[in-house]
Amino acid sequence: MRSREYGALFVPVSIEAELFTFDLQDCICEIVYDKELFDTFPQVRITYDGTVQWAYDIPHRRTKQVKYIPYEMQWLA
Repeated sequence: MRSREYGALFVPVSIEAELFTFDLQDCICEIVYDKELFDTFPQVRITYDGTVQWAYDIPHRRTKQVKYIPYEMQWLA
């Protein structure tokens, strides 16, 4: 699970799928692959599977939330 911080929604360009799902701390979000839409997203270099690759940096606002997960902060005694 990742927060919505920088890098949480990276999808390597080399991965092909019809649907991408992101398991974040407070929700599960999806985005359907559309080449024209993905071409509008900025691309960044990331390390994936031990190699440096290009990835789409998907804006959170472009995803669809499919499940809400209340975030709970737990204090350690």
